[in-house]
Amino acid sequence: MRVIFYRVATIAAKGGLVIMAGVLENYGYPVARAWSLAFIGAAAVFLALFIYHFFCFAQAAADISAPWDKSKNFLAEYFRILTLFFRRKDILIIICFFLFYRFAEAQLVKMVAPFLLDPRGKADWV
Repeated sequence: MRVIFYRVATIAAKGGLVIMAGVLENYGYPVARAWSLAFIGAAAVFLALFIYHFFCFAQAAADISAPWDKSKNFLAEYFRILTLFFRRKDILIIICFFLFYRFAEAQLVKMVAPFLLDPRGKADWV
C-alpha cells in the first residue's frame, strides 16, 4: 500500500499540478496566478487529509517517549536520548535497511532523465 500511494503522490505532484496550472492558464489566468492557485489547491487537499487523519485515526497507546530528565541541560539530554536509540538491539541491521530499502529505485530514477531528453524519433533503435 505504501508503494502504491507513493506512486500516486509522485504522479499527482509531477503531473497533476502541471495539468491544473495549464488548465487554469487556458482559462485566462496569468502563469504566476495559475501556479499559485494550483499550489493553493494542493495545500487545501493536504489540509483536508491532515484533518481527516488527525480526527479519524486512533492514537497509539504504546507510543511513549523516553523519560526526560529536566535537571540536565537540553543538549546533554538530547545526546543521551540519541545514544539510547543507537544502543538498540540490531541497530546496524536497522540502519542498513533504512539506507538500502529504496536504493535501487533511487538509482533507477536517476537513469530515467537521460531517456526523457531526446525526442523519440532521434533514437536509432526506434
